Amino acid sequence: MVNIEEICNLQVPTCSRIRYLLFLFIFFIPYLNLAQKISPIIPTPQKYNEIEGFISIEKFVFFNDDDIPENISQFFSYELNKHYNILKKEDKVIPTILFIKKSLSDDSTAINLPKDFYSISVNDHIEVKYTSDASCFYAVNSLLQLIEGETGKWFIKKCQVIDSPKFQWRGLHLDVSRHFFSVDEIKKFIQLMSYYKFNTFHWHLTDDQGWRIEIKKYPELTKIGAYRDSTIEGHYSKKPRSYTIEKYGGFYTQDEIKEVVSYAQSRYINIVPEIEMPGHSRSALAAYPQFSCNGLKKPVPGLWGIFEDIYCSKEESILFIQDILKEVIDLFPFEYIHIGGDEAPKKRWNSCSSCQKVIIDNDLENEEELQSYFIKRMDDFLMKKGKKLIGWDEILEGGLSANATVMSWRGDKGGKEAASQGHYVVMSPNTHCYFDYYQSSHFSEPLAIGGYLPLEKVYNFNPIPKGMNEIDAKYILGGQANIWTEYITSIDQVEYMAYPRSLALIQNLWCNIKPSFDDFLYVYLNKHQEYLNKHDVNYSNSIHIPKLNISRKKKWY
Repeated sequence: MVNIEEICNLQVPTCSRIRYLLFLFIFFIPYLNLAQKISPIIPTPQKYNEIEGFISIEKFVFFNDDDIPENISQFFSYELNKHYNILKKEDKVIPTILFIKKSLSDDSTAINLPKDFYSISVNDHIEVKYTSDASCFYAVNSLLQLIEGETGKWFIKKCQVIDSPKFQWRGLHLDVSRHFFSVDEIKKFIQLMSYYKFNTFHWHLTDDQGWRIEIKKYPELTKIGAYRDSTIEGHYSKKPRSYTIEKYGGFYTQDEIKEVVSYAQSRYINIVPEIEMPGHSRSALAAYPQFSCNGLKKPVPGLWGIFEDIYCSKEESILFIQDILKEVIDLFPFEYIHIGGDEAPKKRWNSCSSCQKVIIDNDLENEEELQSYFIKRMDDFLMKKGKKLIGWDEILEGGLSANATVMSWRGDKGGKEAASQGHYVVMSPNTHCYFDYYQSSHFSEPLAIGGYLPLEKVYNFNPIPKGMNEIDAKYILGGQANIWTEYITSIDQVEYMAYPRSLALIQNLWCNIKPSFDDFLYVYLNKHQEYLNKHDVNYSNSIHIPKLNISRKKKWY
C-alpha cells in the first residue's frame, strides 16, 4: 500500500507541510474510489476476473514440479521462500498449485492459442495452464504478484487470469561502455527485467569510451581498448571542461559472457550484443589504429560525443571486424547481432584514398552509399553464419541492406520507412524510450544528459506509429527503452532511471488493451512500489513530487 508517512518525509522545500499534505489529499483521492477489481499484475493480463473469496497460503505449498522446467521450479521455490517465507512441501499431498502444459500433440485446442499463452485459475486450489516454457515462467511471475497479506497470513484472491504478449520484442538496453557494470550487476538488471516479462536485453558492449568484450584473436582490444585514462566531470556542455585523471574501465571475459547468457536463458531473456561500427569505434582503434583511415594512434577518449575517427572501409578493416563477429556469434545464441551503424561522420572517408578506391571499385555514388556497402558486407557475413543484422536507423542512409532489421531511435520516421520497404523494425524513439532523460524537473534529480521523459509520457508510447497501415504494422516486432550511461555511474542509478518507467513501458509491449494511466498508477502505488522494495530496487520517487504551475492569469476557483 502507499506509505503516506514515507511520502510526507520527502523533502519538498518549495511548499509548506500543510500545502504539501493538501496536494497529497487531492492527488490520492481519485485512487481511493477506483474499483478494487483492477488486476494487481503488471503487465496487465489480457483478462482478469475476480471472484468472491480467497485462498490462504500460510507456510507451505506443494506443486507438481515434475510438470514444469527445473529452472522454473527452483526459481519459484526461491522466490516464495525469500520474499514470503513460504516453503515448498516435498511430500506427495494434494497440490496447492497444479501446473498443466497444453501441448499441441496432446491437446487439439492448444493450436488456436496465441504464442506464450498461459492462464491461472484460483479457486479451491490454483491451476496454471501454459503452452511454452517461457509462458510457464510468465505465469509463475504473475502468480507471485497475486500474493497479498503479511508473513504467515498470505492469501490470493480467487480469480481467473488469461494472458499472452502482444509483441515479441520487449526490450531494455544498457550501455556498459561509458560506465562499466559487474557481472552480478548485469544479472540483477536481467533479473528485474524478467519479473515484468521483458524478453530482450540489448547489451551495448563497445563504444568510443570503452571496449567491454574479450576477443581472443585481438587481445589488445581489452588490454588497451577497455580502459581510459580520464573521464569528463559534470555535463558535456560545461565550459571550461575538467576531467578526473584516473584509469577507468573493465571488460567481460568470454567465460563471464557465457555465464550471463546462461543466466538470461534461465529467465527467458534473449541477449542482443552490440558491436558498434563503423562509427563509435575509438576504443577499438586505440588498440589497432591500422584499421582507421589515417593510422594515427589515439587514446581511448574520456569525453562524450561523436568522433571523426571511425573504421576505414578498406578490406583489411572489414575482415578485422568480421573476425571479431565470429567470436561474438559463438558466445550469443540469439538470432540477432546489433552492429550499431549510427552517428558515423564521413570526414575521414572523404579524404581517405582507400575509402575513395572502394567507392570507385564498387560503383558507389558517395560516402552514404559507402556506409551502406559496409553494412551490407556485415549483413552478408552474418547471414552466412545463421544470424540476422539489426542496426540503428542510420543504416537506412545510402540504401538498406536486404536482410537488415532497423531499430528506430530518431523518432518513428526510420521505423516507418523501413516497414514500408518490408523490413522488420524495433521501435525505440528517443521521444518516449530514452531512459537517460530526466524524469522530473525537480532540483533533486541526478545529473542527466538532458531531455524530459516523465512516467505518463512513457505510458503513452505506442510501438505502432500513428497512421501506419495494417500491412506495415506487421513488421513492427515491438519496442525497447535505452539506458545510455554517460551520466549514470552505478547500478543504483541505472535502477533509478529504469524504474518505474520500465513498468510503464512493458504495458505498451505486452498488453493488447492497456488500462488507463490512472488505473496503472493505482496498481503501481498500491502494489508494485512494495514489490520493488521486496527486490531491493532503487526506483525513482519522482512520481510523488508535485509539479506546480502558477499563473496570475488563471483563476483557480
